[in-house]
Amino acid sequence: AKGWKILVADRNADLRLLVRRSLEQRGFKVDDVDRAGLVVSQLERQPYDLVLLDINFDDGPGVEVLKALRRHEKLKDLPVFVMLDEDKNPPKREALLSWGADQFVGKYRGIGGIVDAVCQYLEEREQADG
Repeated sequence: AKGWKILVADRNADLRLLVRRSLEQRGFKVDDVDRAGLVVSQLERQPYDLVLLDINFDDGPGVEVLKALRRHEKLKDLPVFVMLDEDKNPPKREALLSWGADQFVGKYRGIGGIVDAVCQYLEEREQADG
């Protein structure tokens, strides 16, 4: 990895720590926030390559955060992966697109699945760019 920078936004402290460690082991720079209300301000502070965004926060829905990002001049093109706990009713592709999400990652697949999805996406994007 080329020192990509990821923001992990999730209310679950254990999950944040595990994802952060796994990504750092692969050479990513990682920051994390635990509340929906902190996501946009953190992204405004410094540039990130991708956001892992939980849909369920204690202080508000992640979908609203995502919609706010898509209305934001500087952040509207930032890749966002939406994370969900359960696979019983994962969001339909149309829903993801309407929210402005780039990809859906189920937490139930484990940390490895989340990390692999991020790596794969960024590597493919890098190859596409040059």
